[in-house]
Amino acid sequence: MGIQAAAPPATPAGRSGQGDTPACRHAKRLFEAVHAVTDTGLSLSAAARELGLNRRTVGK
Repeated sequence: MGIQAAAPPATPAGRSGQGDTPACRHAKRLFEAVHAVTDTGLSLSAAARELGLNRRTVGK
């Protein structure tokens, strides 16, 4: 009855393909759209109006 080494922790379910979920793809598209608009010099409020998003969402 010796002490056995513990197995390494398993990867939590759903974490292995994290960038392949519809939610992640949507978030990435929003991120890219916001940066494309704000990089032109528009304010966050103007970018939010143009993209149809809340200003706080654009700020995040």
